[in-house]
Amino acid sequence: MQQTTAANLEMELRAQYPGRSLEVLRGDCNVEIPGYLKTLSIDWPRYAAVFAMVDQFSAEISWDTLEYLSRFRRNKRGFKVELWLYFGHGLLPRGLGLGDEPDKAAVKRVQEYADRIDRMYGTAQWRELWRAREAGSLSGASFRGELVNLMRWRLERVLGYKTTLPLEFTNENGNPIYTVIFATSNDTGAHIMNSVFSKHGVALANMRNMSKAAKRLEREEDAGEFSLFGAEEIGTLMTCTTVREPLMPPVEPYRFP
Repeated sequence: MQQTTAANLEMELRAQYPGRSLEVLRGDCNVEIPGYLKTLSIDWPRYAAVFAMVDQFSAEISWDTLEYLSRFRRNKRGFKVELWLYFGHGLLPRGLGLGDEPDKAAVKRVQEYADRIDRMYGTAQWRELWRAREAGSLSGASFRGELVNLMRWRLERVLGYKTTLPLEFTNENGNPIYTVIFATSNDTGAHIMNSVFSKHGVALANMRNMSKAAKRLEREEDAGEFSLFGAEEIGTLMTCTTVREPLMPPVEPYRFP
């Protein structure tokens, strides 16, 4: 976090929550968070539940930081730090310049960005997905889905989280922006978040459909055609469900030669 941003945030938080114990760290979270956690004394609530919201824009977090958080003090029942990871699967293809005509500057920029993604995943295995997308073996939607699947797979198989749950956020046109990945080793937390994510996914779909319905109704009214139903009713009919299917666990990552 930049100095000015951190200073403003700290001032705002202390004004809103006087008397609360809080710390705003200035600098690279991959350096500052592990460094700060190492300073906590043994008297710090060792058995308290710990939740880390990793709110990155694209590929700023490093795997080393995620690994450090996963190994940080477990609570009395042995549960890991729960992670709430913002994963920009809709932004990564843009950073990689997929579909763009490369020039010398662009190639250098893309390679630097790809190196950042290596650090975020803690592996270069995701590059197989990149090559598969460029070769036409994966569609855009499949590529994004495989990126999320690989991250979930590694959180579970490498860092040892018992459950990971994804929730995709899109714009009103249905284009994906990012996926929130919740990682936990607590069955109760997984059950609660599974329910929340399932219902919230339906709500997001309904909002998108309402937006589409409103635009369609506006076009029809401009053409002199009027519907018996409003945007909200049409949006609900388009969604056609109130609860999504249970969220499935990640599968063996896609491999490409």
